[in-house]
Amino acid sequence: MEHLVAIMLLVGCNADGSQCSEIPVPAPAYDSVADCEREMAIQMRFSSTYDDRILGKCTAVSEELLDQSATIEWGVSRGGELRVEIMPEVEDTIVVSQARSAGQSATATSAVR
Repeated sequence: MEHLVAIMLLVGCNADGSQCSEIPVPAPAYDSVADCEREMAIQMRFSSTYDDRILGKCTAVSEELLDQSATIEWGVSRGGELRVEIMPEVEDTIVVSQARSAGQSATATSAVR
């Protein structure tokens, strides 16, 4: 059976959620989703961001994928839900950030190495 770990992603957004960006966290990987979720509120409080809204999500990932290059794709839905997907990287990935007009979701892609 594959061992799973968790990745924490924090995102700061303006009041209407039309512009969002990743917030760095000191320890993005945890032994479990439960450990990650326990730590999330503290990381949100100490994030030193001036964003109007801070969203966070802990996502399970295989330990094997954590040791490889991977791409984290995230987006914020119109309802304010942070969606996160972690996929193995096939080729070099360009970091992309996209801001859309109010009412649409914000998305970004980051390379993890």
